[in-house]
Amino acid sequence: MDLLLNYGDLAAAIINNSYDAIVCYDPIKNSEGEIIDFKFTYLNEPAVRLLGKTREYYIGNNFLDLFPDARNDGMFLAFKQAYDSENSNEAVYYYEDENYVGWYRDTVVKYKNRLIVYFRDITNRKQQEIRMKEISEQLKKYLAEKELMIQEIHHRVKNNLQIISSIINIQAGSITDGAALDALNVCRQRISTIASIHNSLYRQSNGIQVSVTAYVGDIISSISAMYKSSNKKIEIHQDIDEFETAMKYSVNIALILNELITNSYKYAFPGRNSGNIYIQIKQKSENIEIVVSDDGTGIPDHINFEKINSIGFMLVKALVEQMDGRIDLNTGGGTTISITMPAKKQFFTPD
Repeated sequence: MDLLLNYGDLAAAIINNSYDAIVCYDPIKNSEGEIIDFKFTYLNEPAVRLLGKTREYYIGNNFLDLFPDARNDGMFLAFKQAYDSENSNEAVYYYEDENYVGWYRDTVVKYKNRLIVYFRDITNRKQQEIRMKEISEQLKKYLAEKELMIQEIHHRVKNNLQIISSIINIQAGSITDGAALDALNVCRQRISTIASIHNSLYRQSNGIQVSVTAYVGDIISSISAMYKSSNKKIEIHQDIDEFETAMKYSVNIALILNELITNSYKYAFPGRNSGNIYIQIKQKSENIEIVVSDDGTGIPDHINFEKINSIGFMLVKALVEQMDGRIDLNTGGGTTISITMPAKKQFFTPD
């Protein structure tokens, strides 16, 4: 009589209604005491259903006679190791025959002189895992293709902007009016600034976020080359945190810096052969701060800061308003323009 059923109807009901299939084996040893097989001694109802034949088909028969592949797939070795070491073993196996195709998880433990194996069908879970892995690989492929496409778009936009800038430069060569020439050069510099953003986005892996330091250097070099003079030496000093911003805000920051740095070059040092421009960009817990200052003559007292209506300054104000920021001016010992913007999530993450 089945030994486990001696514990009564309650124990039998619990075991037979378990989610796990449970099989008990007795070891079969050769004359030298080495385990050469295991004999079925008990199967609960889930085990009978999972294995696909009657209980009588298994009871009293040898494991390797019924499942010869277990000698090669590691299952029989796991049984022996659990029995000899008295440590439990757990593994996942794939099995295929006329009754069962799928994955199951085995937990093998030794109890007294008997081996108990708990196993359950995990085919659905494994199939889901395989499907999720396939989906993940597809998404990685699509993402790589998307990033490549975005980078190509940035590359083409940058090239088109450079063409426009070159056309303006050629046109400027035929203009003799100083004010008109200056206006064209300022316009060309703004286009170059936007092009530098697209160039930075093209160089970066995801093409949708750009490091602040990646484009600030390009802007400074471009402006310095435009206003370079043999008899005036302007030093640029940078203190810039390393962080990335979404493309929309990168363009705003770049244009703001372009206007403020250009303004210092053009107006801060009249009659002087040297000067200093300081650029500070800081990422703080709640704000992004941009400070552009110089040690020039400063804005004259009679000029109302709030009513300056130059195209450049109106552009700065409009861009700062887009980012819900504010502008502060300090004219003591030169000019300092401070811009503070809330560090919102969308500032760093593309829409």
